[in-house]
Amino acid sequence: MKFNELLQLWETTAGEQPTARAYAINLPLHQAARIHALAEMFPGRSETQIITDLLGVALNELESRLPYVAGQHVIAEDEFGDPMYEDVGLTPRFTFLTNEHARQLKTEIRATGRHTPETDTSPVAAGVQARDEGACRHLVESVHSACLQKVQTAYEQASISGLCGEGAWECAVSAMRHLDIDALLKPDEAQPGDNRTE
Repeated sequence: MKFNELLQLWETTAGEQPTARAYAINLPLHQAARIHALAEMFPGRSETQIITDLLGVALNELESRLPYVAGQHVIAEDEFGDPMYEDVGLTPRFTFLTNEHARQLKTEIRATGRHTPETDTSPVAAGVQARDEGACRHLVESVHSACLQKVQTAYEQASISGLCGEGAWECAVSAMRHLDIDALLKPDEAQPGDNRTE
């Protein structure tokens, strides 16, 4: 989610399920004043919700900017037959720890008796899941196609620019990691550089 989309969210609905834990922080005066200003500008959002949303956007931005570091082990080959090396940078460790802590926090939420989407077994939830299977499959296929297109385009452009195979591949991986997923959720809008035909 980007900041302009966050502003739209503040004008409509709330965020995701909170954890069972509470996090207390003391903000610098000017930062706190900014939060109160936003809360006044968007009365549908509390100061806590605004801090939570801003933190989420900042973490997403941080994750997208973690550098790719090619390791020694080849994990696959791209469509050009070039090797794809494992990422030994910060991203895999960050993803692993995030998933571990997410599982722990979900366990704490269940212990408090709060509702979570994963534990909703009601007929309504089951019906929604069934109706959404086709949409989910379409979304996965769209992301897969967009990733391949990004990699191919970036690799070709980097090669034309004179980069070696490894350098071109790093450019391709970087382009794929910065793929605008949010844009894929808006199928009616044309994607920049998207020359696919139906």
